[in-house]
Amino acid sequence: MATPTSSSSLFRGVDLGSHHSVCASATATEPHVIRVDVNALGNRSTPSIISLDGRQRLIGEAAEGSVGKNPKQTFTHLVNACFEEGTSGEARDVRSHYGCFWEVENGVDFDGEERWSEWEPTSEELLGAYLKKLVDLKLVEKNAKHEKIVLALPDYASEGEVATMAKKLETALAVAGLGKKSEAAAAAAGVDLCYHSEALATQWVAKFESRLVEKQVGEVEHLLIVDVGYAHTTATLVKVGLLAQEEKKDEAMPMEVDESSASPKKSASTSEETPAAPKLSVSVVKKSTVMVGVHDFIKQLAQFGVDHAQKKYSQSIKLNSKKGFKLKTAMQKALKELSMLPEASVHLECFLEDEEDFKLDLRRSDLEEALATQLEQVRSCVAETLQVMETVKIAEESSSASSSSFVVEIVGGGVRIPCVAAKIEEAAKAAPCSAGDATLLGRGLDGSSAVATGACLRAGGKCFQLESEAATLLSGDASSEGGLKRVLATESKMEQIEQKEEERLQALNQLESYIFEARRILGEASAAALFDDVAGLTSHLDTTENWFLDNVQDESIGKETYQEKYEETKQLVEVTHGAKYFADLEAKKAATEAELEKLNAARQAEEKEDHDNRNLPKSERLRMAEKQRVEGNELFKAGTYQDAIMRYQKAHAHLAKLFDCSPDELKEKDRISLSCYLNTAQCYLKGIDATAPEEKEKVRQIAQKVVRQCDSALDIEAVHIKALFRKATALEKMGEIDDARASTKKAMSSEEGAKNPDIVRLDKKLERAQAVQKQKAQKMFGKMFGS
Repeated sequence: MATPTSSSSLFRGVDLGSHHSVCASATATEPHVIRVDVNALGNRSTPSIISLDGRQRLIGEAAEGSVGKNPKQTFTHLVNACFEEGTSGEARDVRSHYGCFWEVENGVDFDGEERWSEWEPTSEELLGAYLKKLVDLKLVEKNAKHEKIVLALPDYASEGEVATMAKKLETALAVAGLGKKSEAAAAAAGVDLCYHSEALATQWVAKFESRLVEKQVGEVEHLLIVDVGYAHTTATLVKVGLLAQEEKKDEAMPMEVDESSASPKKSASTSEETPAAPKLSVSVVKKSTVMVGVHDFIKQLAQFGVDHAQKKYSQSIKLNSKKGFKLKTAMQKALKELSMLPEASVHLECFLEDEEDFKLDLRRSDLEEALATQLEQVRSCVAETLQVMETVKIAEESSSASSSSFVVEIVGGGVRIPCVAAKIEEAAKAAPCSAGDATLLGRGLDGSSAVATGACLRAGGKCFQLESEAATLLSGDASSEGGLKRVLATESKMEQIEQKEEERLQALNQLESYIFEARRILGEASAAALFDDVAGLTSHLDTTENWFLDNVQDESIGKETYQEKYEETKQLVEVTHGAKYFADLEAKKAATEAELEKLNAARQAEEKEDHDNRNLPKSERLRMAEKQRVEGNELFKAGTYQDAIMRYQKAHAHLAKLFDCSPDELKEKDRISLSCYLNTAQCYLKGIDATAPEEKEKVRQIAQKVVRQCDSALDIEAVHIKALFRKATALEKMGEIDDARASTKKAMSSEEGAKNPDIVRLDKKLERAQAVQKQKAQKMFGKMFGS
């Protein structure tokens, strides 16, 4: 897959889905080479959710946890909300169908507050913030610019609803920096609309273009695309054929590229020697949509669980509640299992009253029973679309000049469910012009990315004459100048407040981390001897830490205050009281680096190929592993952590070649392995310290490596203080507070761990974090029920 070059122009296709959205991109030089973009967390799809959390807007995956913790300020199904006209309508209609919790009434004027927990946002403003993150160019290619963007909208919306969405998109695109807030911005990124079905048809025809162009003029292929998505099922009948010579338009299709050379083709008007390449014509014959999708399947399965709770446990559960949300989440997992296996089990601990467990065993027959109505709606939708094939059959019988073939393509998460696919197949086989039992369901499109890929092809001009009805609705004149200025001013202010809050939290974390590190240094006997007035410095750390704990929840304390405390503490630790220690540390580091340079030069001179297949004695393997471990420790002391990790890995490679060890040999092997695992974990922790706090995904990935190394160490020694401490530290970096606390508690179960000051200090820190989380959860739970 090609990688865009710097300063490239990009075509982007965006699948705006009810539940998740996906982006795809291609360069202007190679519009046919398309890649599916990933977001900041490395995922191909981004949940359509925004949560307002204090002074920050959490978007996508970051907001998913807020559905249960902060439901009234978490906005889900953003695309669906934009099809409705008016704030109250959005709240009523979207919430009633999807079971959302969010409230938008009785809001306060944002301009009067520096937080927006009770601010009343409009759906277009929320959609704009979501789009800004979704199409962020920094995640695709630095210095790139948008040539054109095509947004693919769900097919279930009526013409009036799409017109409403188009009006709101004018504002949303301006908020996202893509719209017509200025003529320069409009020229930089053209934005068009299309329907999901049109994007899917474009992607399918592009995939099979080489086969389709071999047909003769008059031969027609009828394609039935059945998309069973999260919110809807759409059956689209598409007609694909070759344009006759006289039917070809005078104008060349935009961005027509020869895929073998990526250079523009010559048109017939400029070259008489080269015949024009055959062109395909694609048109939608009929389309039917029903508001039944995976969400409805999950909801019906959850209702099956509600009935089970009433029947077996005599307890009632409301689906539109926190408990109902938990049940739907469990049923979503069960639905996935039933798509692959004949049975699935649902077990929710302490779910019912009196902390009783909820248990339910499901079979595929239960699923078919629960979805009986929805399955019939899917079948009817497909059958309704295929009714027009009777006319096609009659036309073919009356004309010998044309012939047609019929293919079926299914796509979307719902078609993975066997009973859903069976209903589609039943309707397709019964259609006129079908091959009966020989009709097969094609699965040639990637259900997660096909819409975005098709939209990207359309952005690059490869639309096969299939013009979109939705594109004409994006006029560019929907928002008044005054209203748009107000929205943009609000967005600018929100961005400033978010940036200010992010900087404040970074300064807060910097101070807390430094206090923790300073205490660690003073806890080393050899280090404390090099400090002046250890008691006075310890007293200052105590005072600063107490101040921090007393004010950590006070959002009025700004970045500057935390920075002042940090600089003051750093000055006392590294200059006033610890100058000798840090000078000695630098001297040791310089000496170690010099020694390592000599060792490295000697090693490179005698180093052999690393593919070691020698049949060496076990004692020699242990000696070589120990040598690598010692060299790794020296590199660690010098601060060259990546090289140290390589040494530890080489030590593991030697140990992996040991078999049939004696008890003494096994003991030595475990000693070296344990040390290498622990030291590798410490190297990765140093890597986290060197990573910018805003690179959250990178921090998480490194922390996961720490956890894996510590788990390997704990496999050797189940209660090892250092392994548990480093694992807890990494889990805390990942935000897994409960799991981190479990590690510190396990460490403190031993006498050594209970006396270890680092373990005790970290456990107290995690205990405070748990208390804060619990307090926030109780606060939001109280708001939900009016207490």
